[in-house]
Amino acid sequence: MAMDDVVKNFVERGRRAQAAIDSELGAGEPLFVIWSIEHNGWWRPREIGYCETLAEAGRYPRARAAEIVKRANIVKFHECMIPVECLDGWGR
Repeated sequence: MAMDDVVKNFVERGRRAQAAIDSELGAGEPLFVIWSIEHNGWWRPREIGYCETLAEAGRYPRARAAEIVKRANIVKFHECMIPVECLDGWGR
């Protein structure tokens, strides 16, 4: 399998996993994306790495996003959570 196929496969698995998570959350619960200042990228779904595009970023419920940001910012401010609704039209 070529490297491009491996990357595409990885991205598609992440999208499917995020779709499953989103469907479990139900409508109406606000979702957040997490920007890593340290890594200059968005957190991927399931907290697995970082990505450059918002379309590939994981969507997290408020409580989970807050836990991630709190854990990441113990020593220095590295991560921030942003409501998805504030990013409409920003490269989804």
